[in-house]
Amino acid sequence: MPETLTDVFGPDAFSTYNLSAAIQKMPHAPTTIGSLGLFREIPVSSTLVAVEESQGVLTLVPTTARGGPGIPSHDSKRVVTPFKIPHIQLDDTIMADDVLNVRQFGGNGVAPAGEIVGRKLALMRRSVDTTIEYMRHGAIQGKLLYPDNSVDSDLDIYTAFGLTNKATDEIVVDFLTGTATTDIAGSVVPQIVDAIELVLGGTPYTGILALCGRTFFRKLIAHAMIKNLYLQQTQQWNMAAVGRAPGDAGRMALTIGPVTFMEYYGKVGASSGQANDGTFQMAAEGKAFPLGADIFHSYVAPADTMEAAGTLGQLVYARQWIKEGGKAMQIEVQSNVLNLCVRPKALIHLHTSN
Repeated sequence: MPETLTDVFGPDAFSTYNLSAAIQKMPHAPTTIGSLGLFREIPVSSTLVAVEESQGVLTLVPTTARGGPGIPSHDSKRVVTPFKIPHIQLDDTIMADDVLNVRQFGGNGVAPAGEIVGRKLALMRRSVDTTIEYMRHGAIQGKLLYPDNSVDSDLDIYTAFGLTNKATDEIVVDFLTGTATTDIAGSVVPQIVDAIELVLGGTPYTGILALCGRTFFRKLIAHAMIKNLYLQQTQQWNMAAVGRAPGDAGRMALTIGPVTFMEYYGKVGASSGQANDGTFQMAAEGKAFPLGADIFHSYVAPADTMEAAGTLGQLVYARQWIKEGGKAMQIEVQSNVLNLCVRPKALIHLHTSN
């Protein structure tokens, strides 16, 4: 008897649990922010989180039992703001002819159903990872950013928490790279350190990272008082990188005191993104922030399914089901994550006015 699509996709191997476990084990797309491990994932059991702002610090408000006492009210200096966790979902269809009598890639045998599903899941996972990277880039900008045509609107985190707005409350440091005598190491960089330490108060941190657009970064390393330092560090890095695999060159970087400047560039198709032509980063600007201070959070909600209801969220889910008529299989990949900077004033804007 010939196989049917239902036979090929057995319920044990392709359950929601197994598909979700499989897609979470897949390598992430090569995204800079994701690879830096800046964001701490916090699983939650709801699609809404209440975030409290007090003296520039944002924290989650714990849930309480229905019918029981609530959290004690706070004074007027504290603001509690609810956020809806956004939903990202990709759909794909596997037709019966996609599975039956299809030659295995790189061989002469018939491709197993798992291989076909795996290829589709890998591509969908890559798209989800890139979207999360885009939203995390927004958090580093002090915003909630969403791709074009999203049902959710972009939001200024400064405005959401009563800090007037990003343009007013954001600390800006001008590098003046067009002036050859600008003391970048001795005068400009300390401004970044002082501003961050003022915002953090006594909170410890391990260093400072500055993600820089291409134009800004290249003006920085070409500055008369920085060029030799960059060449020295590049030579040392090249010597240390001799054993690296081809293509594993990493991003261009420069360390001045406690601040590491890294060239950052990201792009997704034709999305308008944060700058021109789909780029994530405005080319002539940068953003500096502390490391090790736990200021970036990813609140992860459960999937939009009955099986996940009432459980703690996972970053990525996958599921499949037979479509009506039994001639096709529907595959779905989704993520429900809110990426926030919980200390937006610690995000220092970098630019050069000449």
